[in-house]
Amino acid sequence: MYKRGKQYLWWPNIKRDIEGYVTKCQSCQNNKKVKMPMEIKSTLEVAFQKCAIDIVRPMTETEKGNIYLLTCQEDISKYITAIPIPT
Repeated sequence: MYKRGKQYLWWPNIKRDIEGYVTKCQSCQNNKKVKMPMEIKSTLEVAFQKCAIDIVRPMTETEKGNIYLLTCQEDISKYITAIPIPT
């Protein structure tokens, strides 16, 4: 919040004031994101036993009329395939 605020505003003790506000703000504390340590939980031994798929939201329409991107990532090798799709 401080990094973003200092781009547009400035006053003496701005950092202390923002930290104090955030510390006392219940909504800020409830929404605080805590970074969790990365854990590798995969026990797979053969590639393509597990893949993750996702659809990337609407993008600029291509000449062929595609506006979405279907992605597939293999869990062990992290090999990625991306396929443009219209709907």
